[in-house]
Amino acid sequence: MRKNIFLVGVIFLVLGVVLLGYGLYTRSQLEGAIGMHDWAITWYEMNDQLGGYGDVLGTSTAPLRFDMTTVSFQGHSEHVGFMATTTIDLAEDSTVWFQIGSDDGSQLYVDGKALINNWLLQAYTTRSAEVQLTRGTHTLEMWFYQWEGGARVSFDCSLPGLQEAINVAVGGGFLFAIGVLLALIGFRLKPKVGKST
Repeated sequence: MRKNIFLVGVIFLVLGVVLLGYGLYTRSQLEGAIGMHDWAITWYEMNDQLGGYGDVLGTSTAPLRFDMTTVSFQGHSEHVGFMATTTIDLAEDSTVWFQIGSDDGSQLYVDGKALINNWLLQAYTTRSAEVQLTRGTHTLEMWFYQWEGGARVSFDCSLPGLQEAINVAVGGGFLFAIGVLLALIGFRLKPKVGKST
């Protein structure tokens, strides 16, 4: 009994290590395939609830992947918006997944072409799309506005397979933990003196 539990634990442990390693390696490869640069953000006062831009308030930066759960710039938390630009570098031709989220409106342009239109008064909503891009540098432009009430804006992008790689790594970590637990239980269940298991 003790030996069986210990062996099952070791099998789970080894399988967990393999899956965890594979998932983490695949994730690093996929994330490394996109060269990322910070967003250059120009903030504006918004003229109306339809997203009409007014006077420039100033500039800031943000990492490529971001989630601003509180939107405010120099004390402006309502009737405020931005236009942001950045570039991504692809090591090879790839299908790229993009997601923007906003309360209120947002839009995403890739190489000057509209990809996602989320431009309306709304509670926080995400929209996503995939596009085939060639190897090299591509320009992204994101527009956002907040009229009144709650505010949030986010951006994410990845190559297909990233979420699957994360899931494999998490599953591997879970199997590893179970394997350690079973191996410890099997090791601790010592047979009674004079009796074999």
